[in-house]
Amino acid sequence: MAGQAVALLFGRGDWLEFFNEAIKTPMCIAASVCAIAGFLLSYKRPQKQSRTPQEATTP
Repeated sequence: MAGQAVALLFGRGDWLEFFNEAIKTPMCIAASVCAIAGFLLSYKRPQKQSRTPQEATTP
């Protein structure tokens, strides 16, 4: 996470503690929801496309 990298760069332990306590849990929950949604969407059947191929026109 960029915030942790900045905190390490500036040597701010209190910022690291803040990111670990306040932001880590909601971020892990959001990542889990996205992972489950992606897994479930992988079972969605692909839709048939009725597009006709276009011929290239040469000048």
